[in-house]
Amino acid sequence: MALPLPEQQFLAAVVGHRAGSAKSLTKAAANPELVAAFAASLTGWCDSVEAALRAGTLEGKDAEDAGAAPGCELAWRWWVEQVQL
Repeated sequence: MALPLPEQQFLAAVVGHRAGSAKSLTKAAANPELVAAFAASLTGWCDSVEAALRAGTLEGKDAEDAGAAPGCELAWRWWVEQVQL
C-alpha cells in the first residue's frame, strides 16, 4: 500500500539534525501550513487503510496472503470502535 508523504518542503522542516526535539516540534506546530500538510497526509493514510480493510485486501509483499483475509474484518471493526470512543 502506497502512503504518500507530505511535500518535500514540509518534510525538510521536521527532518534533520534536531528533528524531534521539543524546540523543533514547537516551531513546527506553530506553522499552520506544515500542520495542514501533515494532517492531509495522515487523513489520506487513514482513508487508504480503511479502504484496504473494508475490501479485505493488501498490496505489496503480503499480497499472496491478503485476499479476503478474515483478520482484515476484525481489524476494521476494532478501528471503528476506537474512533467511536
